[in-house]
Amino acid sequence: MVRVVPALTLFITMVVSTVASAYDFQHYGNVGIYSADGTYLSAKMNVPVGAPGEKFPVIIFCNSWALGESEYDLQADLFAEQGYVTLSYAARGWYGSGGMINATGAKDMEDINALVDYLVAQPEVDADNIGMTGVSLGGGMTLMAAAHEPRIKTVVSFSGWTNILDSMYGGWADDTSSGQGQATLRSAWAGILIFAGDLIGNLDPTVAQMRDRLAGNYELDQVAAWAAERSVETYVDEYNARQIPVYMINNYQDQLFQANQMERFFSKLNYDAKRMDINKGIHITGEIGGFINIGGTLADFMSILGDGPIRNALTGIFGALDIQLGDISNNGPWKKAHRWFDHHLKGIAIDVDGNEIMAEEKIQLKDKVASGRFKDWVAPRDSANVVDQTFYFDYSRSSIFSPYRTGLKTQTVGNSSYSIYTGKDTDATTGMDLPGNLDGFIDTLVSFLLDDITLTSTLAGLMEAHLGDVHRTAKLDDFTEYYANISCPLGCYREAGVKYETGTFNEAKEFVGAAKMDLWVEPQSSDVHLVAYVYEIQSGWGAKNRLITHAPVTRRGVVAGQPLHMTFDMVFSKFTTEPGSKIAVVFDTEDPLYQNVNGYNKRVKILHGDGYNSSVTLPFAN
Repeated sequence: MVRVVPALTLFITMVVSTVASAYDFQHYGNVGIYSADGTYLSAKMNVPVGAPGEKFPVIIFCNSWALGESEYDLQADLFAEQGYVTLSYAARGWYGSGGMINATGAKDMEDINALVDYLVAQPEVDADNIGMTGVSLGGGMTLMAAAHEPRIKTVVSFSGWTNILDSMYGGWADDTSSGQGQATLRSAWAGILIFAGDLIGNLDPTVAQMRDRLAGNYELDQVAAWAAERSVETYVDEYNARQIPVYMINNYQDQLFQANQMERFFSKLNYDAKRMDINKGIHITGEIGGFINIGGTLADFMSILGDGPIRNALTGIFGALDIQLGDISNNGPWKKAHRWFDHHLKGIAIDVDGNEIMAEEKIQLKDKVASGRFKDWVAPRDSANVVDQTFYFDYSRSSIFSPYRTGLKTQTVGNSSYSIYTGKDTDATTGMDLPGNLDGFIDTLVSFLLDDITLTSTLAGLMEAHLGDVHRTAKLDDFTEYYANISCPLGCYREAGVKYETGTFNEAKEFVGAAKMDLWVEPQSSDVHLVAYVYEIQSGWGAKNRLITHAPVTRRGVVAGQPLHMTFDMVFSKFTTEPGSKIAVVFDTEDPLYQNVNGYNKRVKILHGDGYNSSVTLPFAN
C-alpha cells in the first residue's frame, strides 16, 4: 500500500494538469494605474470568472520597445482562459502611458511596485502567486522587476538582456577610465532603437546622450553607472538570495541581445529553479508567432486558396519559417512559458503531455533541421557534449618552391606576420549579397532615413535564421582594394582583409557554442577596429562560403607600432558544415553593424608564432 501512494499522487497530479477548465473572463480595456510620482500607466486587464471567493494567480505583461499594452492581447486571453488574472501595461513613455522612456531604470521599477500594489488590492488576485513576462524591452524589464519587487514570484523573459552595456557596446572592458576598452558600439542597433524611441515614444534625452558618449568614447564612467542600474547582472545576489525561479528564452542569431551575456548571468545563479533556451532565430523571431497571430491570419488566407500548387508552395515556405498555421498556442517558446507558470504559480508538476515540468535539462539549444523537427543540444558548454579544438594562425610556405600562404594549423608555428589595411570593406560581412546595385540602393535609402543603419544585415539574419539553407554567403576570393592617399599618392592595391583556412574535414562538423579568439596585432594607428568572421568554406559544384559566427574588437589610445593583444568573444552559434568543407577565419576592418574608428589606409599587422601565438578555439559537438 505504501508503494501505491506515490503512483496515485502522480496520477492525480497528471489528471489535474490535463483537465484544467477553460474559464470565461471579464476584460477591462482601460485600466489606469498611477505610479509613485503620479505618472499614469496605461493598462488592460483580464479577470477569470470563478466561484465566489476564488482567487487566481497573475501574469504581468510588459511591452516591447516601440509597442504598447495591446501587444500581448492574444496571450493574455489564453492565460485568462486557463485561470490567470492578466495585466498588460505600456511602460512609461510608450503609447498611453505618461512620463519619459526610462529604459528599466529606477522610475520603471517604481512603476512595477505600483502595478503590484494595484493587483494585490483586487479580490480575485492570489497575492502569493504573481509572475511576469515580456519580450525584448519587456524581457529586460521582467528580469529587472523580479530583482526589485519581492512580491513577483517567478519570471519568463523572451529576447531580453542581462547587461545593457554589453548589448549596445560589445566587449565592454573593466578599464573604462583610460578609454582603452575592447568595446565596439553596435551603431546599427543603437540607431534603430533611438530612432524608434524618438518617433513613437517619449524618449528620455539621457538615452541618446549615453549613445553619444559611447560613440565619442568620453565620460564612459557615467555610461557604466547608468547601464549598471539597468542590468540585472548587477543584481545577481538578489536572485541568489531569494532563489527567484527564472526562465530565459533567447535566439542565438540575435545580434542585439546576444546569447553570450544570457549564459554568463545564468551561470552565476546558484540554485536549481533556472532554465534557459537558446533557439534558432534573430531578435524576437523565435517567439513572435506566440503573441502575434501570424499563423491564424495565414490559415485564413490559405483556406481561400484551396488545394493546388500555390497553396503547396506557400505551405513549404511557411514551414521553413517555423510558422504554425493555426492558433498561437502552438508556439514552442510560449508553450514552455505556460508550463513554467503552471508549475511555479499553480503547483502543477506534470504537463499535458505527461512530462515532469522541472525534469528538463537546465540549458537547451534548439536548431531546426531539414526534417522540420527540432534537435536539442543540452547544456552546450558542457564538456561532455562539446570538445574545443584550437588552431593557430600561420603565414608560411611548404617549400622554397611554393608561395607563401595563410592557414590555420593544429600546432604552434614559427614567427610570421600578415598586413591588412583599413578604410575598405570586404565581401566578409554580417550583411548579404544582393543582385546588381540593390544592396547599395538599400544602404543609401536606409542611411538617409536612419543615420548609417544597414538594413541588409537584418534581412540576412532573418533569412538565414528561418529559411533553411539560406545563409549569409561571401566570395572571399580576393581582398585586394585600391587605395590612394598621402601614403600612396599615385594609388596602389593593398589587402583590405585576410583569410586563414583549416585543412579539409571529410565529415560534417557540428559547431555549437561560442568560439574564442586570441590575436596579436601591430597597429599603425592609436585607434584600431577589427572584425573577425568564421566561415564554412565548401568545395565542389555550387559551393558556398557560409557565415558561422563573428565578433568585433575596438581598441583606442594604444601605442602605435607596438604589439597589441586582442581577445574576441565570438557570438554564440549552432551550425553544421557540409562534408568535405573547410573552416576559415577572416579579418577585415569594417562591418555595417558596428562603429568604425579606423583611419584610412592604415596598416594592421597580424602577428603569428613564438611569443605571439594568435589562435582560434572552435567548439565542436562531441
